[in-house]
Formats: sequence, structure tokens, C-alpha cells
Amino acid sequence: MTDVVAASARSSSGDSCALSLGQVSVWRDIRELHAEVQARTVLADSFSVAPHTGERDLRCALEQLAARHEILRTRFERGDAGARPRQRILALEEVELPLTCEEVGDEANPLARLRRRPLPLWTGLPWSAALVTRGGVADHVVVVVHHLGTDAHGLTVLVQDLARLLAGEALADTTSHGARTLVELETRSAGLRSAERALRRWRSALAEGFPPAPDHDRVLEATLRSCDLRDTVVQRSEEERVPVSAVLLHAFVSALERTDGDGGRRVLRTMVSNRLGEDRARIVTSMNQWAPIVLPVEGASLAEVARELMLAMRAGVYDVEELERVLGAEGLDPRDLDFLPSFNLVQLAAAPVDSGGARPCAPCRGTHVQTERMPLATGPRFYFRALWSDQLRLVLRVPEEPGAEAVLQQTLLLIERRLRSA
Repeated sequence: MTDVVAASARSSSGDSCALSLGQVSVWRDIRELHAEVQARTVLADSFSVAPHTGERDLRCALEQLAARHEILRTRFERGDAGARPRQRILALEEVELPLTCEEVGDEANPLARLRRRPLPLWTGLPWSAALVTRGGVADHVVVVVHHLGTDAHGLTVLVQDLARLLAGEALADTTSHGARTLVELETRSAGLRSAERALRRWRSALAEGFPPAPDHDRVLEATLRSCDLRDTVVQRSEEERVPVSAVLLHAFVSALERTDGDGGRRVLRTMVSNRLGEDRARIVTSMNQWAPIVLPVEGASLAEVARELMLAMRAGVYDVEELERVLGAEGLDPRDLDFLPSFNLVQLAAAPVDSGGARPCAPCRGTHVQTERMPLATGPRFYFRALWSDQLRLVLRVPEEPGAEAVLQQTLLLIERRLRSA
């Protein structure tokens, strides 16, 4: 064992711990899925490593990482019928690291294959790591974590810390943290007041009303790639003194005016990280939740969008089961919310590793849009994501129905045009 292991990581945790409110939100989304689909509800990232990196180097770094981040020592336990799962944090000496070495030769995209492997959600650790080699030479590391264990922000923290450790750097903070820390914060009086405040925001948004959702289980998703669009968004953000998330959401809202503007007010959802305080910023677990935003259907200004986005980010974490009760009282099903226009800015550590293991984006020209059809068991049906790293990718998802593909591409290109013409 490494010398940096904190005392709290050496001893067994004893009793199991409840899920945090963010984890409950994930569980409510996946609980009715088939067991294999549940096991594949994961997030994955990768980063390049020095050619001399070996399995022993990665194992040593992962031990230090597991001492710092409790999710790497967590076992999830099924609840009784209808009950929430719980989680048990193991001592480091109880953990057998799920590490593999993968020789991939000239395989173009090993990340896509490795992330498709189901994780042993109830019988093992909810994560895996792989040292990927090409011709016997270390190329990159892939980290896969179940969504019940982390969100995109938490995965970025893990990947960045692991990269530092493999580079020989010490972590600034080796105190053991995880979902237990968050549960403690959420059950204090301040946390309970925050949860009620977040629910009041949802009640206010629901009072605006929206039509029941249609029944769709297939979606179309288009991805727009443009190597220079990120700089355009950053420039607009700096000029207007608003977050890049507000610039992106404003372009989305403006594009919707062209497709369905009819006056009145519109309820949207935005994904919030719930990491505004220093006590939460470095905790690796699932904290993301949907928060409502209400805007005019037509003519919403950038300043108005930025203000509403800020209020949503500060609303706090809520108990999704309480929200379901609020929806039921309004005659709504939780799945109706998945048809609200939804927005998420996903901060990635860096651009995905390409087929040669390199991250930097080569110069490219023009805009490229790719569309695909897919089944969708759960999650938002009308969904705009901005994947942000050293590149910017815009991803738009809509229900599959007659004429949807043309509207999808038109809307995505209109969003790009709004971003460039601002």
C-alpha cells in the first residue's frame, strides 16, 4: 500500500450508507431497466500516458486514487422491494482493483468497446480501468464508472487526479471523500431547507403548465462538430460577461422560436452540477439534477437567460421522490418531464483520444453534422447537449416521428448560426 493512504481509507466503514439525493435521481431513472441495461449505464473517459507506463504504475496510482475517492471503494447493495439501494464503503485493503491491460493493435476506437462492457453493479465495484497498449507500448488509460457512482464532473475529477498521479505529481488533498460526506451535508438543517427551496422552484414552474408527453421510445440524435465554434462562444461569453452555458442555452432557446414560437412562456430543464460550494467541488459522486427554467417563448434576452440559469444553479438539491409526488398531484407522470426541452453543458477533461491515442484536435474546416437513430429506454427525448473540452460538439436529440430528421438538422444548424451571428 502507498504511504499517502488516509487513515479513513484503511479501516472498514461498518454500516452501509444511504444514497445521496443525486444518486437517488439516477436510481429512479434506471430502476425499471433490465439488469444488463442498468449495468451499462456508465460514463467513460480516457487520457494519453507515457509509453513507458506499466501495469504496476497504474495499479499504484489507482491505490492512491482509491484512498482519496470513496467511489472507488464502494459496493452498492440492493434494497428490499421498493426500497432505495444503499452503499458500503470498503477499506482499501478489502478492494481488488478492477484493472485490465488491453492490447488493441490498430483498433480505431477502443473506448467505445470498453464502455459497452457491463459493470457488476450489485456484485462488485462500480468502475473499471484499462491500460491500453498498441504493439506492446502504453498508449492511454480508459476509466469507466457507473452513473450511480459519478456524474460527468466527478469523472473529470477522477481522470485528472489519476493523470497527475501517473505523471508523478502528488494530490493536493488526500482526505477521503465521497457520497457519505454529501449525505451528511444534505441531512443537516441547511441541506433540508435547500431541498425544500428546490422543490418550490419546481412547483412554480409546473404552475405554467405543459401538455402531456407523447409515447415515444425511439429518438433521432444529431451531432455537430466544428473546431472553431468553441472560440466563438468563449468570445461572446467574455464580451457579454455571462457564462458560456448562458450563451449556448440562449442560442438553443432562440432556435426554438423559429420552430414553435407561439407566445406565452416555456418551461425548460437544465442540468445543474450542484457543486457551487468548496465542500462539494471535489466530491466524486452523482450530484447532477434537472432544474426548471421558465422563459418567454419569444424574445428571451441573453441577460434573462443568464439570470434564470444562475437561479436554477443555486436552487439546491431536491428529493426526486418528493418531486414525483408533486407531479402526481398535478396529474402528471415523471416521464412527462423527459419531453421538456432540456439543456446540459458537459465539461470534459479534454477531447476524446483518437485512433492513434492523441488528443489534440487537428485543424479542420467547415461544419460536420452526423445523424443516427437509436432506441431510448429512459432519459430526455428533447435534449440539447454541449460537449465542452478543447473542442465543442453540439448534440441535439428529438423524438423520432415523420419529418423529425429535417427539423432536427435545421434546428441544430440554426443553433450554430445563432452562436456565430451574435
